[in-house]
Amino acid sequence: MLTCILANDGTKLMPTTNIKKVRKLLNTNKADIVCHHPFTIQLNYNPTTEIRLQPVELSMDAGYQTIGISIKSKKHEFVSAEYELLNNEENLRIFRGQKVSKGRLQIRRTRYSYQPFDIVTYNNQKYKVIGIQNNGNYIKLHPNDKDIKPPIVKTDKVKPLYYSGEWVWCSTEI
Repeated sequence: MLTCILANDGTKLMPTTNIKKVRKLLNTNKADIVCHHPFTIQLNYNPTTEIRLQPVELSMDAGYQTIGISIKSKKHEFVSAEYELLNNEENLRIFRGQKVSKGRLQIRRTRYSYQPFDIVTYNNQKYKVIGIQNNGNYIKLHPNDKDIKPPIVKTDKVKPLYYSGEWVWCSTEI
């Protein structure tokens, strides 16, 4: 168990792991307990020897889900801790950029220039976009006649007329 030590004037001394030494100081009333977590004692006398402090370093490892923290010297690790940052599935989903559930808006930006319900012109006729295929290279158009199979057209052959987000790309009225 690591025990932190304070001098009688409150300055911090090097911690110790020698429980026998700490127990002896407490039993002879040469030290008092200041705190239980972390276990800290304060000396009731002036140390006769010169106070020597060892160089200590703080090490941190920041990961995606956890951060590791360690305080150590050359010989000993005094404190080590690990903290979880993203422990619930909702936060992880936000950072991955996936949809929350079917029908909800996605978090990432749209990938394609055409979206369903856009109005485009193809062969001098107006069509409504009903689907995007092949990574946005082809779009499926809503047929004007119900008996005709929906045409699938390359995006280079259509001209945008109206965006479903309610702004007009060209001056032609709908």
